[in-house]
Amino acid sequence: MHGKDPLHYAQALKNTIMKYIIRSIKYFFYFALLTTLIICALVMTGLAEGDIDTMFRGGSSAIWKMALFFVAIAAVYPKVGFITRRISTDKNWNEMIKDPIFYVLFLMLIGGAFFGLMMISQCSAVAQRMIGLEAAVAATIVSILSLGNAAGLVLCGFISDKIGRINTITAALVLAVVGLAMVWKSGVGTPNQMLFTVGIVFVGFCFGSFMGVYPGFTAEQFGLKNNGVNYGIMFIAFGVAGVAGPMIMTKKFAATGSYSGAILIALAIAVAGLVLSFVYRAMSKAKK
Repeated sequence: MHGKDPLHYAQALKNTIMKYIIRSIKYFFYFALLTTLIICALVMTGLAEGDIDTMFRGGSSAIWKMALFFVAIAAVYPKVGFITRRISTDKNWNEMIKDPIFYVLFLMLIGGAFFGLMMISQCSAVAQRMIGLEAAVAATIVSILSLGNAAGLVLCGFISDKIGRINTITAALVLAVVGLAMVWKSGVGTPNQMLFTVGIVFVGFCFGSFMGVYPGFTAEQFGLKNNGVNYGIMFIAFGVAGVAGPMIMTKKFAATGSYSGAILIALAIAVAGLVLSFVYRAMSKAKK
């Protein structure tokens, strides 16, 4: 037997270090981007001022402190937070519905589809009645929503291959909460078309992300062999959201003459979906 060349171990160590550094840099930019999106949303909704000196105690120096904090988190996260994708043992539909994780995924899909189907079905009406846009402009907003949906479908499928399905879903739900808050805020007081449009793009993008990620997510959780049937059953959640979302919005408008209440319900359901993403993490970790 021949021992491996020391150069082999040196190369392996080098590759491991390089992967770690690349992941750390990647997660630093993810955290920075997410924080930037949240700050932009707060400024655009009027919940925070756009001046850095008044937004943060210490002004611009606080930005450097935040950057250092992100560096520290990014240095640790690749070690403890990176999810290695694995395909679970194949389960048929009967075995799948006996697994408690199925119901977490099912409810999480309702949370991710509810706000998207609600807004897609009523986007034009909301744009005209809540924001005061003309029919032609409202139709353009619907097209923008569709483009956001398509972008989320493609990009988040790709992103989930890199950072993991549940990480992508969690990020999408955070962005959905921000987007729905922007849509709601756009109709409070003086209507704000720009705020409404940006919020709609976020909502469409996040809805598309669920459609792009969930087939692979279901296969990873319950196996590839029966994924056609298994995902068909999982997709019933989409049908539930497709009935409930538009129905709640039309009934709320009929009862109050406003879409605000329905949008807040959608926001609450998105938050519930976000909570469920962490419940899934805990359950998945407990099974290992």
